[in-house]
Amino acid sequence: ITWQVNYSDDVTNSRGQIIENSQTINDINTNPDGSLLNVETPLSTYNPNLRLTRRLTGSASYRFSKSTFTLSFYSERLYENDEDNKDNDNKGTALQWALRLGGRTSMNTSLSWDNLEDVNIDNTQKRKEFSISFSRSLTPSVSANLRYAYQTNDADLRSSEYDENKITATLSKSF
Repeated sequence: ITWQVNYSDDVTNSRGQIIENSQTINDINTNPDGSLLNVETPLSTYNPNLRLTRRLTGSASYRFSKSTFTLSFYSERLYENDEDNKDNDNKGTALQWALRLGGRTSMNTSLSWDNLEDVNIDNTQKRKEFSISFSRSLTPSVSANLRYAYQTNDADLRSSEYDENKITATLSKSF
């Protein structure tokens, strides 16, 4: 069994740009409930509308013979440095099965579930997806992939609900 756990904190400005120089951030203060109070940065350098994203991910894989099973999860919290916006929580999990069908052919199947929250517009989305794909190496530098995915999205807002069937064919060449 192979397992992995990751944690990250990202501070971005209102345009989604990651602030890479952490020395420009003097202090990140949080309330006891974890909500962001303020982030002090030089005004000339960054937009004051900053976001803090905390993300925890993990996975465990078990491999035997020609199969690999992977169970993964994520939990993410977005803190807004704006008193008009509320914090959002997103969570998800996935189960994947990869199978080697031959020396150059493989199959992957996946089931996933996501709970996406946007409390600022009072909308929670529950997204479920099933996918299956087949890959084949045609030559050492050329490969082909065929993927089918079905995704359904149930939401508090009817305009965010949908069912989607998607077929994707890819032919790639490495140089």
